[in-house]
Amino acid sequence: MRGQEVLFRVVADAQGGDVVAVGLQHSAGGVHDSDADPVPGVLCNDFPEGGGRVDGRVGGAASGLLAGSRLLLGAQNCGWADGPWTGETAPSMLSELGVGLVEIGHAERRNHLGEDDAMIARKVRAADAAGLPLLLCVGELGAGTTADAADFVFGQIETAVSGDWTLAARLMVAYEPVWAIGAAEPAAAWYVSDVVRRLRGRLGATGVRALPVIYGGSAKLRLLPTLDGVSGLFLGRFAHDPANFGKVLDEALALSLRAGPVPAR
Repeated sequence: MRGQEVLFRVVADAQGGDVVAVGLQHSAGGVHDSDADPVPGVLCNDFPEGGGRVDGRVGGAASGLLAGSRLLLGAQNCGWADGPWTGETAPSMLSELGVGLVEIGHAERRNHLGEDDAMIARKVRAADAAGLPLLLCVGELGAGTTADAADFVFGQIETAVSGDWTLAARLMVAYEPVWAIGAAEPAAAWYVSDVVRRLRGRLGATGVRALPVIYGGSAKLRLLPTLDGVSGLFLGRFAHDPANFGKVLDEALALSLRAGPVPAR
């Protein structure tokens, strides 16, 4: 299943609406390498009855795993319009497939494939119009002050939703400082927490107060419990090992259970 994405969300604290999310991002590495498939190793984790609820989002070649499971299909990108756009996957097609989350604006697509703010905004509008839940990736290019970082990512969100804060309230945001992607260590916990705190303050002034914000950028084990006000993690290479991914899920589940069980829906 390498080359695809798995996103597990552990939803906690029904009254407060807090979310503990753990996302797993895979770069392309072949579609038939079943021995390296992380999903079976993760799904054997023992999650207690009546505890946090775990939803999985799986993309592409792993879609055959969905039958009879609680996994939901996810996509790492989508086109900005329906119609015969060569090489693009129309939002309506993803909706027809039952996609449960669409990732838009990842740093690699921005930096290597030339996706600019205008293109990302078109994709956000198109995906939202198709009823697709959105994960918007944002992050400053270089390390600086937390105030500057928060201002930068707020601007990215504002541009992506074309100033429509009602639309912004429907997003999940992945905060990934570009300078931390692929680094030996993630951004410091205090830095991430302060950026997210400042970002939430800016968003709150627009009326957006319950936006899930997850952190990515060399995220790994033992980071999540140190973050304040952050809704979860967006994992990369650290989680290519199923055992590591399972341990992070255990951390997320522990945080979920600490906040209280979620009633069945």
